[in-house]
Amino acid sequence: VLSLLPVHEAVQTSVLARRWRYLWKHIPVLRLLGPNKKRFTSAEDFDKFMNHLISLRGHLPLVSCEIQAYPTNDDYAGEPDEPLPNIYFDSWIQYALLCKVQVLKIIGDDVGAETELIVPLISQHLRSLEVHHVLVEKDFVDFSSCPMLEELKMQHCGLWVRKMSFPSLKRLWLTECNFPEAYRVCISAPSLVSLCLHDSGGKTPLLESMPLLDTVSLDLSGRCKDKCRGSGGDPSCEGCHGYPAGSYRSVLLNTLSNAVNLELKDQPEVVCFAFTSSVSSFPVICNP
Repeated sequence: VLSLLPVHEAVQTSVLARRWRYLWKHIPVLRLLGPNKKRFTSAEDFDKFMNHLISLRGHLPLVSCEIQAYPTNDDYAGEPDEPLPNIYFDSWIQYALLCKVQVLKIIGDDVGAETELIVPLISQHLRSLEVHHVLVEKDFVDFSSCPMLEELKMQHCGLWVRKMSFPSLKRLWLTECNFPEAYRVCISAPSLVSLCLHDSGGKTPLLESMPLLDTVSLDLSGRCKDKCRGSGGDPSCEGCHGYPAGSYRSVLLNTLSNAVNLELKDQPEVVCFAFTSSVSSFPVICNP
C-alpha cells in the first residue's frame, strides 16, 4: 500500500505508530521523478530529501525504480533552452542497481538534448529496463553483465554506437530512436523472441542471427534508411546482404526469415517485398 503513495507521503506514515516507524524503508518501489511543487520549494530541496532518505534506507532490495533527469535548481523557475539534468541522476541509478532492482525505468532530459547515459549497467538481478531520452555514445554497448535482463524498451534515444550486444534479451522495443547516418549499428541478440522497431532515424541497424525470433513489428517510416545498394566503401554494410526486390534491397527483412509473425507498417515497397521473398510463407500483417 505504501508503494502507491508519493515517497514523501510514505515517509510521513512513520509518525502514525511505533510499528510504522521504519516500515517505509521496506517499500519495494522508488520513484525519483522530481519535486512536487506543493511539497518542495525547489529541486534542490527535493534532492536533499531524497539523498537523506537513501542514506537512511540503506541497500534494502528494490523491485522497481523510476529515475528522471529533471531540471536542476537553477532551471527550476524557468524553461531554458538547454537545461542541465539533475546532478544526482547517475548516482541514483547506481544506487538502484546496488539495491538489486529488478525493473528499472530511466528518463533523460526531454526538453533539451538527450541525457548521456554514462553509468555502467552491471546487475545480476535486473530483468526489465526502460530508457527514454537518453544518449549512448560508446563504441560498444555490452549487456553481458546483466544475465537476467529479458526486456528492454528504448524510446527517443540516440544510439551513436558501433555495436550493441544483448546475450540474454528476449524482448526488444526501439521506438523513435536515432541511429547514425554514416554507418549501420550491429545488434547481437541471439536469444531474442520479440522485436519491435518503429519510426527510427538514420540507417536501420544490421541484425545478427536471431534463431529464436518469433514476432516482429516494423514501422519503416520515411525517416529510416533501410535500403542497401552495396557497401559503397562502408565496412559496417559488409555482410548485410540486402535481398534484391526490384531496385529495393532491404537490410532488415532479409535477416528476419526465422520470424513466425511479421507486422509491417508504411513503405508500400516493403510490403511488396514481404510477399515476394522467401519469408512469404509465414503470416504477414500489413498496415500501409
